[in-house]
Amino acid sequence: MSHNCVASTRHTISPGEQFRLTLRTTVSSNRQLFVFKVYVLRTKVSSNTQLFVFKVDVTHHGVRNAPRLTLRTTVPVRCGQELYTSYTHSLEPTLVRRENLSRGKYFDCSCTRCKDPTELGTHLGTLKCNKCDPGLILSTNPLDPEAQWKCSHCEFSTGGGAVRRVLSVIQAEMDAVEWMPLDEQSVEARERLWRKYRSVLHPRHAFITCIRLSLSQLYGRVPGYRLDEMPDILHERKIEICKDLMAVADVLEPGLTRLRGKCES
Repeated sequence: MSHNCVASTRHTISPGEQFRLTLRTTVSSNRQLFVFKVYVLRTKVSSNTQLFVFKVDVTHHGVRNAPRLTLRTTVPVRCGQELYTSYTHSLEPTLVRRENLSRGKYFDCSCTRCKDPTELGTHLGTLKCNKCDPGLILSTNPLDPEAQWKCSHCEFSTGGGAVRRVLSVIQAEMDAVEWMPLDEQSVEARERLWRKYRSVLHPRHAFITCIRLSLSQLYGRVPGYRLDEMPDILHERKIEICKDLMAVADVLEPGLTRLRGKCES
């Protein structure tokens, strides 16, 4: 099982692989070592997912009837198909995501999503051009953090370093909003941040998407914005946001994933 920025599974093991997990616990002043061996026993295909049944041998205690774990892939998979897991947050733009993977996991991701300037059509890293109305600013080489970013409709271009600085400024403002108490002011702060950067970021840019994800959770749940307090226009706005988030989730976290659960709530 390898990393991919669009995972097909969560905490799952490929058929035929054996894993050894070492867990150390401290009891009083003595250290006890527990070793677990995991084997794939069988697979069962249902209409919407692949079911893996595992046997767990606890070799330290010599348990004969070892417990079993059941894990599911998030989407249907074919027999022999490689499974993917993701080591990063799916709602991060490629420039940020690859930097975090390089710094924290010590490898440079080159999956299909990372190589695509549009991030599989989601545009989570796309900027708007301030020189022409229809222009979108995309990286000429997403695998190179210093590559030029060019407009799709005019001659405007800028460097990867400049884009990273813009994202850092916006990220700092988003972090400040995230630390606010979940009340009426926090909703309004997110709305202001959305309005402030909607002329800079693509409507589905990762930062805009994260703001809207937060709003979809706050609408109907905080004082001043509870369901019985919101006007019809805000009910419709919540529905519209959730539908757009689901379209992003269909691409980046398809199947039975937590993100889709948040979008549907």
